[in-house]
Amino acid sequence: LIHSFLKQTPTRISSIEHSLYVELDLNNCCDEAHTIKSSARTLGAVRLGELCQKLEEMRSVAEKEKFKPLFEELKNEFNKVSSQLIDIAKSRSTSAA
Repeated sequence: LIHSFLKQTPTRISSIEHSLYVELDLNNCCDEAHTIKSSARTLGAVRLGELCQKLEEMRSVAEKEKFKPLFEELKNEFNKVSSQLIDIAKSRSTSAA
């Protein structure tokens, strides 16, 4: 599950970024945030899940400018979570050897 999350989430974050800044499609942003939220919560990344939930709830907000700072916060939180998950995966592989 950790490997999948670390592999798929950067693609989803890039999709949100493209939808937000290029396509101007908040619906896709919210759909991707929903998917990240589910995985994040499963892995115990509570703060990341909360940020995704907030993004999802902004689907009806017309001002994309309100979405952008929250998205930047999500990217930063993912970076923290991914570092922690990489450490966990490494420690599991080391202890299994």
